[in-house]
Amino acid sequence: FKAIQSAGLTCVVVPTKLDGDEVTTDLEKMEQTIQQYDSQRILAIVTTTSCFVPRTPDRVDEVAKLCASHNIAHVINHAYGLQCTK
Repeated sequence: FKAIQSAGLTCVVVPTKLDGDEVTTDLEKMEQTIQQYDSQRILAIVTTTSCFVPRTPDRVDEVAKLCASHNIAHVINHAYGLQCTK
């Protein structure tokens, strides 16, 4: 977040959603946010693969497809990824 601000950019956080007892990526809200801000004005979408319960990893495969369909870069934060079993 600090690096984004330091670059003079604005970070728009897309809220997550509750799915059963897990907090997960809200792809519908992400699509709405892309439409709201215009994909031509979005530098990248940042997702993460490592989270702590009850947050699940972002749905990176589906986000990647969404980004490709709007020609938006997709940055995946894989910090602590070696600790993941999947």
